[in-house]
Amino acid sequence: MNDTPTPSPEMKRLLELLVGRWHLAITYEPGPMAPKGGTGEGQEASRPGPGGLTLLIETNSTGPAGPYDAGGIIEWSPSERVYKLHWVSNLSHVGSYFDGRWVGDDLVFNGTENIMGQAFASRHSLTNIRPDAFLYTIEIGPTQDQMERTITIDYTKLADITN
Repeated sequence: MNDTPTPSPEMKRLLELLVGRWHLAITYEPGPMAPKGGTGEGQEASRPGPGGLTLLIETNSTGPAGPYDAGGIIEWSPSERVYKLHWVSNLSHVGSYFDGRWVGDDLVFNGTENIMGQAFASRHSLTNIRPDAFLYTIEIGPTQDQMERTITIDYTKLADITN
């Protein structure tokens, strides 16, 4: 008898869309991290985790606030019917946590972003999703109803990743 779990349809869908090596073209809105706004660029590698049950993400970029190094893991929670994202970066020693849901053709993650010792309400949205590109926006604020867009990232696929 084989009790090895298999990826859910939700994880298969996510892996199909996001696995790959990506170029990031980043636009920063004026704010605490980039008072004058600005641009940056970077790369991201997203690959299936063990057994295809998770998505593992590693990001490196540069911008007005300096280098950004981060990583995360996304899993599907069948009991809550949401994606669970845990994100860590060089901007905080405390992880950030998000719940993600499909809203039409867009994938939207809501949660708490920990940046430089402060917790903020945050929304990360993947829109205009195509096999080779998508738009990623980040909104942050003191509460869910006071969020403002802080970053827009144009993702362009550079290569597929098979493992």
